[in-house]
Amino acid sequence: MNELPTGRAKLYWLIDLFLSDHHNIRTFCSEFERAYNVEVDRAELSADELVVFGGLFDKVVMYSPFDDDLKIYPLYVSGQQIREAALAARTRLS
Repeated sequence: MNELPTGRAKLYWLIDLFLSDHHNIRTFCSEFERAYNVEVDRAELSADELVVFGGLFDKVVMYSPFDDDLKIYPLYVSGQQIREAALAARTRLS
């Protein structure tokens, strides 16, 4: 039986699942937010991982699928912005 990744490995795994279209945007944002905020011991992350995963977390918590939100509130981010941020995170940490 294969065990699911935990800790920092889970963050990498979630990014890979999302970028390979195994998770939709809502699932990715929800799972990444929970993993980063609750499940990962930040002490186990490197300085680069803290910056990169922290930046991605700041975006996923502001995801909105609604165009009106994106127009009215500049802090909200679109699905495309989440995808670009996830790709940038994977590139920077690989």
